[in-house]
Amino acid sequence: MVRSGSGSRVEEAPPKEKRSAAATLAEVRPQAWNVVVGDALHNCLDGMVIAVAFAGCGNSMGWTILGAVMAHEIPQEIADFFVLLDSGLSFVQALLLNLFSGFCAVLGGIIVLTAPGLDAEGIGYMLLFGSGIFLFVGAAELLPDLLSGRGTGGAPKALGTRLALFALGAVVVSLPLLAHLHCDAGFL
Repeated sequence: MVRSGSGSRVEEAPPKEKRSAAATLAEVRPQAWNVVVGDALHNCLDGMVIAVAFAGCGNSMGWTILGAVMAHEIPQEIADFFVLLDSGLSFVQALLLNLFSGFCAVLGGIIVLTAPGLDAEGIGYMLLFGSGIFLFVGAAELLPDLLSGRGTGGAPKALGTRLALFALGAVVVSLPLLAHLHCDAGFL
């Protein structure tokens, strides 16, 4: 018990038990580990795609791909962080695991840039794979939500606005390609 400055009694909270980090991690829900492993692999592939774009297609395409990846990754990483918190991890644990998975993008870039025997054909397949990922994200993950009208009450005007913004985004992403006749990935 402690007396406050006014002389009244204030009950002191009992000291919290300190749990070991291992005990805390054992109590974390499995979804946290699914998010960390899946996001680490995803980020590694993103890093590979970014490195291939810079090395094989030039700075213009590299910056375009980097911008597209960042526009996709920043909201996803924020959401992943909150999923990790909701899974039972502490703020610091969630932050460190999210930073680890983000660093895997750098690792993916290093793998591509230092891979022995990587030729123009291999780079082309990586670019093709990366393009397929972006098409999948747009067509399978984003477009259905846009078309469903969730959050708009199904208002046709809101649906039209969403589709117009989606189309505008596709045009903006495609504009840098107008000045780029081909991607010569024969850099290695």
